[in-house]
Amino acid sequence: MPIVSPIEPVPEQFFTGLGRVVTDDPARRNLRSILNELINGVNASTVVGVDHLRAPIDPTSWAVGLVALGTCPAGRMVHCCVVEVLTPFDGGAQLTVGDVAAQGRLQAASGSNLWAPNLYTSFPHHLYLVDEALYVYFPVGTPFTGTGQVTVYLS
Repeated sequence: MPIVSPIEPVPEQFFTGLGRVVTDDPARRNLRSILNELINGVNASTVVGVDHLRAPIDPTSWAVGLVALGTCPAGRMVHCCVVEVLTPFDGGAQLTVGDVAAQGRLQAASGSNLWAPNLYTSFPHHLYLVDEALYVYFPVGTPFTGTGQVTVYLS
């Protein structure tokens, strides 16, 4: 799948199965603005047929080792995973997103930079055939600062 710059228009293929994304300004149809609208529900965008699982992350998450996002029901597909870093994490922090069988199935540690506030996305398009618990895993690091959230979009 091609990489999309945050300033270039987003091809419709990235939203296959997510429903129709409608923005009030065609010039703003870029990855960052659409993901921001999906996450925050701003700017009068409409998304049909999308569910999401979301969990906050902070330094206490690393002490526990994982954070539950929730259960993806059988027959549902995870289309997009978003790691949103609100304030930078220190201490060499890394995370992965996945399930018990593959902890980085939805987003690998290399898919985000927890030291820089931003939105980091992956598009796994993974179909779960059975109900599956999804988690954010914390394999590396001991941060004392940082906040963010992880969201997976499924349909």
